[in-house]
Amino acid sequence: MEIAAEFGARVIEQEWLGFPQQRNFGAKHANHDWIFYVDVDEVADATLTDSIARAVQGGRAEVNMYAVDRRNEFLGTVLPNVQRKSERIGRVRLYNKHQAHWDESMIVHEKVVGTGPKVLLPGVLIHWRTQSLRELFERLNSYADLEVQPLLSQSPYRLLAQATFKPVARFLWLYIVKREFTQGPRGLIHALLRSYAEFVQYSRAWEAVAVGSAPIHPPGFEPPAVIVDDGKPLP
Repeated sequence: MEIAAEFGARVIEQEWLGFPQQRNFGAKHANHDWIFYVDVDEVADATLTDSIARAVQGGRAEVNMYAVDRRNEFLGTVLPNVQRKSERIGRVRLYNKHQAHWDESMIVHEKVVGTGPKVLLPGVLIHWRTQSLRELFERLNSYADLEVQPLLSQSPYRLLAQATFKPVARFLWLYIVKREFTQGPRGLIHALLRSYAEFVQYSRAWEAVAVGSAPIHPPGFEPPAVIVDDGKPLP
């Protein structure tokens, strides 16, 4: 916040409301009608910067939402965008706040909804994480906490089936269909990491539905009670 203030930005502090709610709160207090949402670890290239300026200053009147081509940096290399065209056009980042907003019903994979068509802007938004594999694994498990929530209404049998087959499908889609094998070792590791993310997501959802959060003990085994006095276990 201090850095933003140094560059002349108006800084408003707000308790955490949730991802889409927080973004809508910020847009509501912005001085201008057009909002370009960007995370602190994202960088717009020169082409995208020019495209944003043209869209805001003289874009098509009927267009209120513009999507971006967002690509991930992975271990020092910017990987190609592997999303389908339908998914890519849904990644709206530039929008008119009077005609569009963030969907507050979504817990993860938040998106902008509004009136009129969506247009993909020329240029690239780079997700520049510069994270090690250890940091990526930690973030993967943390993000799964949110991704599990929408899956809890499914049956344990369906979740188990998805935990079995979806990781394989994800790997084949990325490594073979989307040609990540052309990216060398990084492409292989990235495809494996994303398939593992699928496994973590669905296996943790299965655990929550089928096992629950109660402590697990062998049949017929009762753990001994621990008596505590002044914060220390008694012998």
